[in-house]
Amino acid sequence: MAAWQAVLSLIEVLKTIPVSVIPADHIGVRRPTRRADLPAIVVSMGEVVESPIGIGGWVGVGQAVPGQWVEATGSKAAGVISVEVWTTVTDGVTPVADALFAALAAGQTALRGAGFVKFGNRAIKPADAAAVANQAALMMAIDYAVTYEEVKAATTGPGGIIQQVHVDVAGEFNEQMNIP
Repeated sequence: MAAWQAVLSLIEVLKTIPVSVIPADHIGVRRPTRRADLPAIVVSMGEVVESPIGIGGWVGVGQAVPGQWVEATGSKAAGVISVEVWTTVTDGVTPVADALFAALAAGQTALRGAGFVKFGNRAIKPADAAAVANQAALMMAIDYAVTYEEVKAATTGPGGIIQQVHVDVAGEFNEQMNIP
């Protein structure tokens, strides 16, 4: 789930690219299928390894107000985010790619705030011929090695997080009980 959130968070940062370069609704997870969809930026994530952060996914607990507890849990996704820049042959990929790089450079604080703890270039592939709706297009793929952490907070009532403790006494007495 953290991998999907990483993709969505990156898309939000990329939507800061000026609409004169690329409309915000042309930035997403789907490849262009019509000529009118160009230019487009497509984001996906692969080579994903997800794991809990903290102790078993539990990050912390604290009392927000008297009688109101907040429990924080989290997960981490590490992998490769691929960003594809799609354009027409006549427009070329350079203006869109330059705007993409500028948005990522200017958005470093936004990336950290969105949950990216690592975001580094892995590969920039040259623009290559592609087809959209059986017409010539160009596609350039850029790969980033990323680590993304997602922390969620949930509040509980005055009883706290632990609702019941099961006690199992083995040995001579062999007793079991639940303490509310």
